[in-house]
Amino acid sequence: MKRDPTKQLFEAVTNAYDVYELIAVLGTDLLPFVERLSPPVAAQSVLADLVGVIESILEEVEVSPSDLEALRSVAVLLAERGIPDVATALHLWLRRHELLSTNPQRDCGSEFDLVRFDCACGTRSWATAWKVVNATYRPDLQERVQGGTIFPSCSGCGTQYYAPLFYCDPDRGEYLLFAPGVDEEEFKSLLDAAMGYIQHVPADLRRNVSNSGYYQGFPGPWLGPIDDFAAIFRVDSLELLHEIVTEDLIYDAQASQVNLEAYGLGVHAREAVERGAMGEAARLFARLFLTDQSQFNVLHEIGSCLRAAGDAASGDFLTDAAMRLREKLRAEKVVYDGRASNRYPSPSPAVIVEIWGRGLPAEWGYEAVVARVREVADGSP
Repeated sequence: MKRDPTKQLFEAVTNAYDVYELIAVLGTDLLPFVERLSPPVAAQSVLADLVGVIESILEEVEVSPSDLEALRSVAVLLAERGIPDVATALHLWLRRHELLSTNPQRDCGSEFDLVRFDCACGTRSWATAWKVVNATYRPDLQERVQGGTIFPSCSGCGTQYYAPLFYCDPDRGEYLLFAPGVDEEEFKSLLDAAMGYIQHVPADLRRNVSNSGYYQGFPGPWLGPIDDFAAIFRVDSLELLHEIVTEDLIYDAQASQVNLEAYGLGVHAREAVERGAMGEAARLFARLFLTDQSQFNVLHEIGSCLRAAGDAASGDFLTDAAMRLREKLRAEKVVYDGRASNRYPSPSPAVIVEIWGRGLPAEWGYEAVVARVREVADGSP
């Protein structure tokens, strides 16, 4: 369904993040709106004056006091001469400009160029060509990347133009260099700029990231923000870009030691739960935990089963231990935010290898917990 162009114009003015984005709205939203009008004769010269003022602002990417006064005068005249939508948009724009000038927004780390391009349809359009999108403080831009509307469109025919884009979402571990059709020399230049951006952007816009590197041949980013490293991936297709940025995260993903014994214990434990045999389920889950003591979620299952079997004290003890272990494992990068698909590389921190081989490190202080689990696994009360 086509959106109301007047409402779309008002939203663009209202949602502009800073003065520079507000200036861009004049060219990308207001000018096309004016060009589509069929104004009465009395308003035509006023609209022509408005176009002249806007073109001057766009060329300088700056608004002077005389420009502001000219826009106020045009807004009043257009309201008098039967063009209320444009008049209202100008009043909104002037109020938003005053607000953003006196109360600047925080640095959002996203960058764009205001460009003018010629389309094959014959239209010459102004466009906002985003070079960097950082989703940290800009969920609106994140939504536009997810929806595919971040790329500029011709104001005449709607054809989209796909320019290179560096997309960062530190909270999801995504550093994607969308670079369709560029040669290797141009890609190297884009990659150097992306790595320089990560090094110099303010700390709050890169979270804990301090290093970066390019991973060639991988289809997407790490399983989540698991460490202080930004793994930059090249994305050449819109389909893959959309798949990555819209994919669900699965919290508490972890590398698990999977074998036939562990798989069978898990299946039989859940069957026992379904039968209501909570004591048996607790024993099976306990044996499963002892095969891989990083599985805090299994420790939680043992606690739940013991409570259901009437041992509230042991149940609460192990449930509390499960929550503490989860936080410790996250701190050690064994547990992290995973992804819905399984096509991404999985980290293998040294600590998980130690846990698989020897169990939880003694210095973590879980001896009493593991001892109680062993008692449960042996069938002790």
